[in-house]
Amino acid sequence: MQSAAAYRRSGRWYFHSESKTTDGVWIASQPFLSSDQESINVGDCAKQALAMSTEGVGHPTEWSGLFTPMLDLAGVKSWSTFSRGAELVGIEMEGNLIKLIPHRNLGPKEGFEPVVSDAIDLPSEASCEDIGNAIIALATRALA
Repeated sequence: MQSAAAYRRSGRWYFHSESKTTDGVWIASQPFLSSDQESINVGDCAKQALAMSTEGVGHPTEWSGLFTPMLDLAGVKSWSTFSRGAELVGIEMEGNLIKLIPHRNLGPKEGFEPVVSDAIDLPSEASCEDIGNAIIALATRALA
């Protein structure tokens, strides 16, 4: 499986790949990307992040700093600031299927909760524009 995350905050989108450690934990990993809100750009970043997702990376011995590249990209100093008011759509690909999972923002301390019942499945060959439109729609729906 491949995994990535798409956050929308302050009118921009932020993406990162997720890699599975040797201990089975998914962690944020390169690339860390930013995009405007054009659906084709959102979809392109999502595909780029998915493509870099991998399994079997070394399990971190130091956890601080794993998300720093994203904070730097967003121009903020902390997870609390980054996550406040942010929307998250998880992106997973297994075989020929991309699953987009909206998340409910529970605040900086509690994090994000997946809303699996609202997930959308797309074929892996879906266009960047179709993927972007679906991500944008799910993030907007998660706010309601």
